Amino acid sequence: MAQGKASSHCLGCVLITGVGLLINSAFERYSSPRCLRLHSGSALYTYWIGCTVQLALLPALLMLIVRDTAPRFATWSLWLNAEWSQLTSPWHALFHYVFFGYLMKDMFTPMSTVFYVHHAVCMALTVLSLAEWPVPCSAVFVLMVMVLEFGSCALSLSRQYPTSQLLNHLSLVVMGVSNTSAALLAIWFGLYFGRGDTLASRWALPMIGYGMMFGRQDLEWKRWKDHGKAHAA
Repeated sequence: MAQGKASSHCLGCVLITGVGLLINSAFERYSSPRCLRLHSGSALYTYWIGCTVQLALLPALLMLIVRDTAPRFATWSLWLNAEWSQLTSPWHALFHYVFFGYLMKDMFTPMSTVFYVHHAVCMALTVLSLAEWPVPCSAVFVLMVMVLEFGSCALSLSRQYPTSQLLNHLSLVVMGVSNTSAALLAIWFGLYFGRGDTLASRWALPMIGYGMMFGRQDLEWKRWKDHGKAHAA
């Protein structure tokens, strides 16, 4: 990563993290006790922020990225194989900064240990995408993030409304579709991505992804079973 580009990326991540921390601080100082109540280890307001990012901000940024960059490529495969220099859209960089900052601001709030680990891994993968290492795959990254965040949002909604049978079943379905779609994208990456010179460079990131997908699905199965047991009692 060139020094100027690295400095811009660092500044972007820091600025968006700062905005996130200011939002956290505003909620903690001025919101009602209900907003600070813990749900599955996290304050309720953090779920509200998360759903806003997952359902509104990230999808809007992805649509702007596609609008600005997709017409330059004859096929979606070429778009997914594009290097950062070919995706010259400010929204592309902002997507990475928002995702990093959204995760980092959560590191300063109560969460379960598994979510601290999850967030740390996701931030590391964001940095790798910004650095285009081990391969330049930032277009695949933003698409993968969006696919996975829909599943995360469904889980978030089920935790905010634990008595809702509709959200309980919807979370299971959406998380399953999210992880399956992400797994298929990872398979495409390993088999057909054109930037990796070796098998290891093409499959290293998908293998990390599979570990995270398995953990997400396992967590969702346990949540769904616990919900069924609680309502059967």
